[in-house]
Amino acid sequence: LPCIGWVTPRVITKIFIERMGGNIRVQSVVGKGSTFIIEIPVGLTGLSNISDDNNFVVKIIKINKPLSILIVDDQPSNLKLLKDILSYEEINLFVAENGKQALDIVMDNHIDCIFMDIRMPVMTGVEATDLIRARGYSDIVICALTASVFEHQANDILKRGFDRLIRKPFRTNEIYQFLAEKFDISVESTEKIEKTQFVPKDLFHFSSVGKETIERLKETIILGNIDDIKKLLRNKMIFLRN
Repeated sequence: LPCIGWVTPRVITKIFIERMGGNIRVQSVVGKGSTFIIEIPVGLTGLSNISDDNNFVVKIIKINKPLSILIVDDQPSNLKLLKDILSYEEINLFVAENGKQALDIVMDNHIDCIFMDIRMPVMTGVEATDLIRARGYSDIVICALTASVFEHQANDILKRGFDRLIRKPFRTNEIYQFLAEKFDISVESTEKIEKTQFVPKDLFHFSSVGKETIERLKETIILGNIDDIKKLLRNKMIFLRN
């Protein structure tokens, strides 16, 4: 579509927001600029609905057969994280910063598995995967990594030759579980043990915190309202002085 100024992006944004039951408005001051205000109705998620996957820690016990894994991402921080997660003697790591580099590495080396970012410069992860599959590399296990995918988009991505899709920010557990499903890897899942932390008495503690206050604190944390969080804590804390 032709784009005149910011008319088309504004219209597209308005359509998406209204489909979610929200609205967008603008406040402008001549010579200073404009403020766009977006309102979208959302509900609070109860704690009982939150997945308890974080209560378990998955560890790799043994890699029974050496693996060659290629990680592809244009963000150095994501590459470093994956390197740390996959840092094992039995894993030979290759790194690429875009789909074109990934394709070149696949053509020149034996690769068992690829963790492929979707949105990258030069060549996207989807384009690279299309070419990898088209050139006969059907035995390579490819996992898509992405931060912005709706459910219908996820299904479309999986149809393009990916074996799995993991959403960012991903957890170590997800990476290890995926590898255990696809390769000869032994993993162990153990319940996370929360460590009791020592709090010096010259700091603070809660005093007489009622159920209503705790519920209000939950809501403010979920909403991310820092000022309200500080106010609630300030009203319900006793600072101890020696």
